[in-house]
Amino acid sequence: MGFLDLDRNIKSAPLIQTLSEDLGGREEVEAWMREYIAGIFIHYRHHRPLGGYFFFSRIQTTLFQSPVIRKVHNDSALAIKGREVAGDLSGTCLFLVGMMGCGKSTVAKDISEALSYEFQDSDKLVEKAVGATVAKIFSDSSEEKFRAAESEALNQLSETSNVVVATGGGAVVRDENWRYLKQGITIYLDVPVEALAQRVVAAGLEKRPLLVASGPDNSPGNAHEQALARLSKVYEERNKAYERADLKISVAKIASELGRDLNELPPSMIALKVLEETQRLINRH
Repeated sequence: MGFLDLDRNIKSAPLIQTLSEDLGGREEVEAWMREYIAGIFIHYRHHRPLGGYFFFSRIQTTLFQSPVIRKVHNDSALAIKGREVAGDLSGTCLFLVGMMGCGKSTVAKDISEALSYEFQDSDKLVEKAVGATVAKIFSDSSEEKFRAAESEALNQLSETSNVVVATGGGAVVRDENWRYLKQGITIYLDVPVEALAQRVVAAGLEKRPLLVASGPDNSPGNAHEQALARLSKVYEERNKAYERADLKISVAKIASELGRDLNELPPSMIALKVLEETQRLINRH
């Protein structure tokens, strides 16, 4: 078998065909497989012969240790689960709630793709309606103006279907908003406050008006301490409201079960757990 034969075999391999159909991740995986298998092919030609069983078991073992293939495996499982749950939902919207920095937007995007739903971010809708960023609305007007615009955005979203919504961290504080949120399924992404503080500081506190107002000292050390203190206070104020959600997803528990660092957990793994629990919830009713 020459290298051209190898290339043709990779392009026509069932695994590549499946990945292309399910995920559209063909080029990255195809390139990785070509590079790795070509390396073994060269070894096979110029060094000691490798037994057929050893040759293919070596490919299989290394293939599934690859970060690329592991990601593709996670994404494939999410795509399959998404097709299952989409039928069960029959267009019902999903609303993700939780603290700032918990990953609502990134997880919601993965869920929407898996379900073939539309993705919406309620903060972005508020910014479009008002004509200013969230931070600008807080600084130039008031939090009350933002909350009123947020309620209107959620009201509009509650009348739609086939949408996954990432809500703002404070969307749960108004009782009025729960009338809109309960038109769909609400999912609380629970992340420990310490992890939240690390994330929001790394992303930049200027994007978080409630945290920017927490103190004048923006040195790195104090930024983390201030963020942690403020987030802890906000968590205490809002946690009871978050608990009103239909589902609670503990991101720390997912990380522990998978033996992964919480802040390095791929959003697709969290999205998969959300869909699994959503399916269980639907089946119970």
